[in-house]
This record gives sequence, C-alpha cells and structure tokens, in this order.
Amino acid sequence: MNLDSFFEHLQNEGFRPSRDKDNDIYFKYQGMTVCIDSYADDSEFIRVMIPNIWSIDSEDERELALRSANDVNFRLKAVKIFVHSGDDVHVSIEFFAPDPDAGIAVLHRCFSILYSAVNHFREGMHKGREMLAESGEEEADTANPD
Repeated sequence: MNLDSFFEHLQNEGFRPSRDKDNDIYFKYQGMTVCIDSYADDSEFIRVMIPNIWSIDSEDERELALRSANDVNFRLKAVKIFVHSGDDVHVSIEFFAPDPDAGIAVLHRCFSILYSAVNHFREGMHKGREMLAESGEEEADTANPD
C-alpha cells in the first residue's frame, strides 16, 4: 500500500513523521518510536509497529519475555508481541485495508492498543524479574542452612 496518505495524515495531526530508505514512516508517539510499513507485493497490508520495547539480557529473561508476550497477545485485541533477532522485543498490529482511508480510520486505535500492549508487557517483565529475584534469594537461603 502506498503510505503517502498516512504520512500526510500524521503531519496534519501534528506528528513529525520521517521516512527511511524503504519508504517506511517513523514518528514519535507517547515518547516511543512508531513505524508504519507495508509490502509492495500486497496492496492491502499495513503494519504499525513499535520496535525495541525491551532488550533481553539472559536466557531467564528470554523465557520471561516469551511468557509476558504470550499473555499480552492473549489479553489484547489484534496485537502481536514478538522476540526478534534473538534479543529485541517488538510489538505490532498488522491488518488489511482496502485503501489508505480505511487504514487511517483505525490508526489512532492502533496507537492506543500498541501503547497499552507495551505497558502490559513491561509490567509483566518487571513483575517477572521481581519473582526471579525472590526465587533466587530463596534458593540461596536454602542452599546455606545456618
């Protein structure tokens, strides 16, 4: 899908979009970078994505990220959180629209859901880290009975 209408809409809404070499659109929303892209071979496909919402530092954290992503994917409509390139977590909404106007009509709802997904995911990660830390302390305590 041609993203020119999306770019113009974002400008009219007060965003400051830019384009990369692939013609993907990037802009800031609630302090996060959002990307809108499409595929030349699919005239109805649109992806709205917030890349790099979390960087995974360990195997325990990778497992935790997969659990948290699965939970958010189940709880929220249309959202997809995924681990990409091994260490980075992204969130996206992918959909089909027959024309740019149909895509633009749901764009702000996509932003809202993506923002909510990021918050739910990060909350799950922080809670999971706390649980890992507590279980690590308990294991250390039971390993050295005094």
